Parts: sequence; C-alpha cells; structure tokens
Amino acid sequence: MSDIFKFKQFSINQQNAPFKIGTDGVLLGCWVAKNTNKANTILDIGTGTGVIALIMAQRFLNAKVSAVEINKTAANLAKNNFNQSLWANRIQLIESSLQDFTPSTRYDIIVSNPPYFVNSAISGDSSKDTARHTLKLDFKAVLHFASKQLRPDGTLYLVLPFSNKEEIVKKARELGLFPNRICEVLPTPLASPKRILISITKEKSITSFSSLIVEQNVRHQYSNDYKELTKEYYINF
Repeated sequence: MSDIFKFKQFSINQQNAPFKIGTDGVLLGCWVAKNTNKANTILDIGTGTGVIALIMAQRFLNAKVSAVEINKTAANLAKNNFNQSLWANRIQLIESSLQDFTPSTRYDIIVSNPPYFVNSAISGDSSKDTARHTLKLDFKAVLHFASKQLRPDGTLYLVLPFSNKEEIVKKARELGLFPNRICEVLPTPLASPKRILISITKEKSITSFSSLIVEQNVRHQYSNDYKELTKEYYINF
C-alpha cells in the first residue's frame, strides 16, 4: 500500500504509521457525514493519521475539529496531514491519552474508531499494540467520556465488531446514553455482519436499523450503497 493515500480533497501521509488507512475509519467518517446535518464542535478520539478528522473538516465547513491521539508517530503524521489540508486553521491535534484529556468544551459530535482486539495476542510492537488493543482505550472509556462531554443534543458515533453490539448498548444505557441508529456492515451479500456503525445520544428514541454491503461477490467490486456513501471522498467513485 502506498505511503500517500489520496482522497478527493485531501491526502493522508501514512509512512511508518502503526496502521494504514482501512475501511472501518473511512466508513465511519462517511456515515457520520451522511447522518448529521450540522456541527460546530467535533472530537475524533484516536485519530491515527487523521482521516476521520479530515472527513469531518471537509463535511462541516463551520466546525472546529479536535483530534486526540496517544501514539507519537501517528500524532505527528496526523498533525502534518492537517497542516497540509485546506482546513488547517480548523483542526487541532492533541497528543494525549483520552484519560488525560480534559477539554473545556462540549461537543456536537464525538467520533471514534477505537481499538477492539481485546482477546488477541500482543505482538510485542508497543506502537501497534497500543493502536489495536484495549491497552490505553476501549469503547467503555469512550462511552464514559461521551456521557460527560457530549452536548445535550450531541451524538457519539462508533464503529465496532458486530460481536460487541449487545455489550455496547447495555453499557451505554447504564451511562444514560441511547443508540438511535445501528447499521450492520457486511463484507459481501452472503457474509455475516462483521462490523456495526452505531450512533448514540443522550435522548431516548426508537433505534433505527439498517445494513450496508461493502463489496459484491467479486473483490473490489463495490456495492452501489457503498459508492454512494463514500463518493464525496474516495477518488474512484
């Protein structure tokens, strides 16, 4: 994979990044962009090289975007990617753990693609392990943070393994948070769901359910729904 990943309005330098850009982060950013009309304050937790934060900046032209990242290599890459973008004056990089981050503002949107390899083996590469495993951050920490830092009408957006669906709904409700949208993501039409995209608010509502197929049965033959969701960002669509 190339060290430079080009989108329609920005590029991501991911040279030596703990992890390269994947489908999860792009899907989440595009899903937030589709399902939110406006936002003035946005926080991306665990920004990595900054792709979700940059999608937020492109979509919400009046928003101030903050991005938190604990990994030094990723944080430096994200900062440079932000500075090279059209929206450098509206994106702030905070090199910190979530636990040490104490913002003075509340957010219209909090978005996170958190690590979730809870039961998998530790690789020995501390940079990758922090990014992939729940060593420093997990969705429970994100939920707890959001319960305090979301505006009353704000929304938390997450992408997680499908197997975590019941657990996150239960934990959210314990914190006074409620899912209002859940989208099951299927790799192909005949596959089982592998991920969920979930939006969570402080207001109780009836949860709407949907599904999204990423590819047809041929590799890299993307579904029309996937193309429609990502077309404002991916060059090829």
